[in-house]
Amino acid sequence: MNYKRKFVATRTGIHGGIEQYLKTLDCVGIVDTDDYVRYQMIDHQDQKDKFITVDMYKAGHHLITLTVESNTDDLKHFIPRKHRKSNKKGLIDVTNHEYYESPESIMKYIKPFRVVIEGPKASGKSTAIRYLVKKGISAKDRDQEVFSNDYLLDLPVHERLQQCYMRINQDPNEYFVVLSCPEQELDNRLARRRDDSGTITRHSSLEYRAFYRTLNDPRLLQGKLFIVRPIINEEDNKKRFAPLMDVIRGIKTNYQPQKQKKRKTSR
Repeated sequence: MNYKRKFVATRTGIHGGIEQYLKTLDCVGIVDTDDYVRYQMIDHQDQKDKFITVDMYKAGHHLITLTVESNTDDLKHFIPRKHRKSNKKGLIDVTNHEYYESPESIMKYIKPFRVVIEGPKASGKSTAIRYLVKKGISAKDRDQEVFSNDYLLDLPVHERLQQCYMRINQDPNEYFVVLSCPEQELDNRLARRRDDSGTITRHSSLEYRAFYRTLNDPRLLQGKLFIVRPIINEEDNKKRFAPLMDVIRGIKTNYQPQKQKKRKTSR
């Protein structure tokens, strides 16, 4: 192939996640190995065939990678610039990154757990996720099962807390980080951002912010859920995400690999 790029998928299981894109592809082969399941797919869109290899890893980090190859498309615009409305949201380019070169390097370098990044709109989730992925940390953009479901806003606080508690403890290899941000800074960012209908997304953000505050309960913060405030207006990401990396170091220090219970599958 003349052109090749590799991506890590960080947005899964929610509206606009990578599953939407994968459903548009033709699957031509599946290989099941000890470490991952590989799907060979073809993208016929734009009259330029693209060959997609999707690897879904079985380790605790649940990493999903996409290797895209083509003879006719240079792949420079595989992810549209205005990606907020794209069905390929949450793809981090890791082309030529030593950690992601092969399944062997992934099993060697990527930490065996996953961090789910939560937070209100404009709190810096996407930037934090890109930073973590480049550092060899598997990161997921929000969680649809509990945190990012709008219907929960209508439930009593104690019911929301109970559902969060159950979800947080569902997978022993998964940790949750809620990004915090000063209200004024969040409002400034939201004022520069508009949702798909062209209206400012201020109301939704305030609702979610109030919801996240209810999570500050000792029952939920026992090494599984963390509240982090990155340093605001710091251009150097190393300094900006120093508080986040402190949390990651604590997770790595205390992490004990555990196997998930296998789910029963019906035939």
